[in-house]
Amino acid sequence: STDLATWTVLPDALPSLPAWASPSAGLTWAPSILQRGPSTFVMYYTTRDAASGFQCISHAVASSPAGPYVDSSASAFVCQVSGAQSLCGSIDPSPFVDYDGTAYLVWKSDENASQCAHPPRLWSAALSSDGTGLAGPATELLEMDRSWQQPIIEGPSMRLVSGTYYLVYSANNYESASYAMGYARCLSPVGPCENVSIGGPFVSSAGSALGPGGGEFFDDPLGGLRLVYHAWTAPKTTYAGGGARSMRIDRLSVSDAGILSLEGPTTTPQPL
Repeated sequence: STDLATWTVLPDALPSLPAWASPSAGLTWAPSILQRGPSTFVMYYTTRDAASGFQCISHAVASSPAGPYVDSSASAFVCQVSGAQSLCGSIDPSPFVDYDGTAYLVWKSDENASQCAHPPRLWSAALSSDGTGLAGPATELLEMDRSWQQPIIEGPSMRLVSGTYYLVYSANNYESASYAMGYARCLSPVGPCENVSIGGPFVSSAGSALGPGGGEFFDDPLGGLRLVYHAWTAPKTTYAGGGARSMRIDRLSVSDAGILSLEGPTTTPQPL
C-alpha cells in the first residue's frame, strides 16, 4: 500500500514449513520481520513443534520483505519446552533494534497451556548480527500479575522513545471486548521492566472497536510514532459467532512525564 487505504495482496510469504513443524491448519501465526543488511530479511513466526506438541518460534530468510521466505531449520529457534525453562512453548515473536543497531527478540512463554497452568511471562534475548541466532540468554521482562490482565499476557512489542524502552503487550481473553493493551517501561532491552498499566489497560474497547490488541510500533514517513493493531468490530467478538478482527492504525504519543497514549481506537478513516 502507498496510502494505508488501498492494498494489493501478495503471494504467500512462507509457502513451506520446515519438516519439524506440524502442517495442520491454524497452528502457524504472528509473523514479524527484521531487516539485516540491504537485502536480507528474517521472518520470525509461531508454529507447532510436532515432537513436543507445543507452539514454538522459528525463523525464515528472504531477499525481499515480501518473500518468499525459506525456513531451512532442523528444529525450533526459541522453544521453551525442556530443561530449566520448561514453559509449555514460546509464541508471539517481535524483533527490536536498539540505538546501536543491536537486535533483540521479545516473545511470550506459553505457560497458560493446561500442561503448565502458570501465569504467562514476557521474555527478551539478544540476537546475533544476522538475526538467525541468539547472542544472549532469555531474560524475563514481565509476568501476568494484575486482575485486568487475566487469564493471559501476550503479544509484546518494544520501542525506544527519548531514552526509555517501552514494552507494549496484550492481555485478557482475546475473544472478548475485555481484551486490551498495557505497557511497561524498561531500563534496557533485557529489562528490568516496570509495569505502568497497574489499574487497567492504556488501550481498551471504544465505540465499535472491541478487544484491541497485537500492537506493533512503527514510524510514519514524517517520523510520527504509530501503532498498528487489531480489534473486533462490534457486536461480535468470537470467530465461532461470525466475528472478524481487522487491522487498525493510530498515532501514539509520549508525554513529558513518559506516559504513553494512543489517539484511538478510532473507527473512521484518519488523515495522513
